Amino acid sequence: MLLNLLIILPGVFLAWQALFSPEISFVHTDARNPWIMYPLEIRTKEIYNRGTPAVRFSKTFQVKEPRPDLILRLRAMKAFTLRLNGRLIPESAYLSRGRHWKEATRVRLTPYLNQKENAVEITVRNPTGPSLLCIVGEQGQDLLNTDTSWLVSRGSGDLKQAIPANDTRGNPEVQTLPGPLYFLWQEKGSLLTLFVLSSAAFLLGRHFLKGPTGGRLPLYTLAVLTVGWVYLFLNKFAPLTHKVGFDVAGHIYY
Repeated sequence: MLLNLLIILPGVFLAWQALFSPEISFVHTDARNPWIMYPLEIRTKEIYNRGTPAVRFSKTFQVKEPRPDLILRLRAMKAFTLRLNGRLIPESAYLSRGRHWKEATRVRLTPYLNQKENAVEITVRNPTGPSLLCIVGEQGQDLLNTDTSWLVSRGSGDLKQAIPANDTRGNPEVQTLPGPLYFLWQEKGSLLTLFVLSSAAFLLGRHFLKGPTGGRLPLYTLAVLTVGWVYLFLNKFAPLTHKVGFDVAGHIYY
């Protein structure tokens, strides 16, 4: 029972932190949490940029008389400003403020709506990553629910179509690079040699090492392998910085 708790509780703690801690840049996207983002180009060479420009999310929408009671539940990663028809929405319009960016802020836009066409603009700033936005209207008012109909611009750039927030998009560069099977084939000679030597060591040990010595052979082997991996970690892995990404070829060599 205790062992099961020791295995399960760390996973539960990590999941809780990912979902609710403002220190972890993780969002869950679904129909009730429609996070959107600027269509950033996927790159492997760009590591970190503290000077990330603000992203402006904008949308034009129509309202009919009588004007709806438009209350939005807004979340932005991380800081935001809200304008409607060019006017900065005052603090009095906010019904409640989230304690941090993962908690929704409720704002009533009804008094600031024009009779027909309206334009909303939300500027989001995230100094440590992509700027994300999630809006859901209350009472079934989905005029401004975030989706791909929103337009976004980054810095002084042109307007583009928003995309669902997703960090699992494939990198086009990957299709032009050799994969693990290629490097495995390149090292086929070394792998075959290791296989032959390992098989020979096993067969010789089985033939010559009998009795108590042979019974302890698995323990000796495990000890040698453990010492080898500890040395490899301390000598090779430990000096690696956070800037070093996944290297297929290097991992195959290891």
